[in-house]
Amino acid sequence: MARVGGELDGFWRQSSSPPERPSKGETEPPERRRRGGLARLRAGFLLLAVGLMGGAALALWLDSRNSPAVDPPAPASVTDPALSDLPQAAPAEQQAIEVALAEARLSEFDLAIQRLAALVEHGSEPAVEEALFLLARTQYEAGDPAAAAASLDSYLAGYPDSPAAARARLLRAEARIAVGSLDGAIEDLVAYVSADGPAAAYAYRRLGDVSVSVGDSVTAVSSYRSALQGGLGRYEESRVMLEISRLLDHQGDLAGALYWAERTAVSTPSTRDRVNALSHVKGIAMALGDSEAWQSVALRLASDFPEYSPSAAALNDLLEHGVYVEPGVAARLYIEHGSFGAAEEQLLSAVTQGDGAVAAEAAYLLGIMRQLSGDFEAALAWFRQSQPPVGAEYAFDHQWRSHQTAVETGEEGASQALEAFIGDHPGTIEAVSGIELLARSAERGGDSAEAAGYWLVAAEAAEAAEDYARAASAARTAGRLWQESGDDVLAAGALERATDLGGASFVALRAADDLSEIGEAGRQDAFYAETPVDDWLAAYDGGVRFQNEGNERALGTVQELWAVAERGTGDAIMSDLAGLGRYNPGALLAMARQASMRGQVASAAEAADVLVDRVPPGFMPLPAEVGALAYPRPFVEFVSEEADANEVDSNLVYALMKQESYYRPRAHSIADARGLTQVIPSTAYEIAGDLGVSGFELEHLYKPPLSIRFGTYYLGVQLEAFDGDPYAALAAYNGGPGNAARWGEGGGSTDPDVFVANIDFGETQNYVRRVMENLAHYRALYPEAGG
Repeated sequence: MARVGGELDGFWRQSSSPPERPSKGETEPPERRRRGGLARLRAGFLLLAVGLMGGAALALWLDSRNSPAVDPPAPASVTDPALSDLPQAAPAEQQAIEVALAEARLSEFDLAIQRLAALVEHGSEPAVEEALFLLARTQYEAGDPAAAAASLDSYLAGYPDSPAAARARLLRAEARIAVGSLDGAIEDLVAYVSADGPAAAYAYRRLGDVSVSVGDSVTAVSSYRSALQGGLGRYEESRVMLEISRLLDHQGDLAGALYWAERTAVSTPSTRDRVNALSHVKGIAMALGDSEAWQSVALRLASDFPEYSPSAAALNDLLEHGVYVEPGVAARLYIEHGSFGAAEEQLLSAVTQGDGAVAAEAAYLLGIMRQLSGDFEAALAWFRQSQPPVGAEYAFDHQWRSHQTAVETGEEGASQALEAFIGDHPGTIEAVSGIELLARSAERGGDSAEAAGYWLVAAEAAEAAEDYARAASAARTAGRLWQESGDDVLAAGALERATDLGGASFVALRAADDLSEIGEAGRQDAFYAETPVDDWLAAYDGGVRFQNEGNERALGTVQELWAVAERGTGDAIMSDLAGLGRYNPGALLAMARQASMRGQVASAAEAADVLVDRVPPGFMPLPAEVGALAYPRPFVEFVSEEADANEVDSNLVYALMKQESYYRPRAHSIADARGLTQVIPSTAYEIAGDLGVSGFELEHLYKPPLSIRFGTYYLGVQLEAFDGDPYAALAAYNGGPGNAARWGEGGGSTDPDVFVANIDFGETQNYVRRVMENLAHYRALYPEAGG
């Protein structure tokens, strides 16, 4: 970047003072007329900026060493919609703006702010307009909303007619909300929606939020209803509708509240929101004195959603009002909430006092409780005592569990009976589970060949049920059993099937390792191919790009919000849309591409990950473009340098970064881990001492170069301590070196399967699997980057 600094140094020597304005009587160019008040703008804003920074901003501007180590991928005016409709600055000034944007993306906010402030102070008029908006945005992202609001005051005073003025008001509204200036925020939000900006739906929603905060429920309801006109994701829409219902309830409009709560319950894609809406419907119906309605809803909550807390409250309401609740419904809810004693009491009472149907279901549920506790003899006894009436909903499950527990107890003829049950019910999950049970039973009996045959049949059944992860696991188990018995031909066939079915899952990766042990090549390099994305998508998606107009409006909202703030609200709606887009691959790809163009690495990966995760085996390999969106390589210069210095595979660093922070430089966990590589404070201070980093502060962990340096160093230390074993090194990184050493005992140091099975921290076990899956993707996409 020395070249950039040199050019800028020359530019400032030639243009050290602002251009002169036309003398009285001269014609002022149109672009200058639109920016009338530049002198007043500088007089107000720059007194503050220069007073705070003095000559530091200009000195920074001249110091090429402060430029980031990476160049932006494209001109900012192309990739950043905040700039696309603003006049273009001179080339050298535009280059400086791009450098500042790159610095902001590296979380070097102080450098970016000083660089932009220098442009505002010394730049030409087009550069001032562009830089001032970006200065405000950067201040907001840096966590200084008060400074952002002051900069936006200056911007709107100097450029009230700018195409970005509405956008500036929306950003100022957010800044004002952050500092508690709610009246000013309302003023800005009203101005934005009056201009009918692309993010009007979002602005209406925020106007509703602020109106609630100031106690104006009437305006809040009106604003929320306007927000529902389009531009929000379905999850966000359901939450807005539920808030309308609560506000109307507070206003005493119970009929209106009931309407919106029922509408939420019917339309929301979120089970939790549906439960909350139904609970609200129940409360309103109780307030209206409609016993039949509230009891019906309460029974639905208790029977259909026993795992949620409002269901327990619904059951209590029913019991307090003397409403009869079937023992099975009450027992299921008690079991879900861990009240096993209360559940057993209910069921035993029903067995002895209930009629035939009630007693039969109670016995069946008691059997499940005993089965879950591992007491298969008692479970089988209860299942045999239960005789479901014809047409009972649980009859099939009762039959399945009876066969299952009979096999578990070793009852004579039980395996043959279970095989007959499986033959009568092909294609069901119970059939898959039954075959797996027969396989485990054969393994316990020492017949590896028979067990392997059962596992392969289980894989076929799971594939038919489109449960590919389960199918891959069963196929690999079959292959391992044949491998252990010395039949490499059958083993290779089963293991290849596991890799085909498992894609880039942990099971498929281990199957590929098994294949290499018997001289067969793995297939990780077949995850991706240079397939044209549009051709692949047309085959996968049937050519559908957007299923409804609402998705397109919501994408427009995301684009506008990304222009308003590099991080934050746009990402939140993007996440909402990614969930909605699970059934719309074309929309997901469009969102991923937009996010990538904007430099929003995490958002692009989030959308692309859904595509990757949902692709069935028949549509592998994936286009390399989709893989690159889901598994990007941000900050590549830093990662490559630190990986080389610490003798670590750079692909492993990225695999870890994806799992640790999802590429978000300012990620902060509940364990106080920070930054891209999520280093905790105590470890960070230790690493700083090892590396001789003087003046280290925890805030520095949010800076990508330092976070990458610390994380890669610590990963390298663990790899060295565990003889280069990535499984143990990753376990040590997440769960501690002492625990990793413990998990390596009993064969774990030589067998990754044993090691991972030994990990008794669920989070760490999942962590190791996921990072190794990520590593397979990275190695398939970037084979030349490994080491």
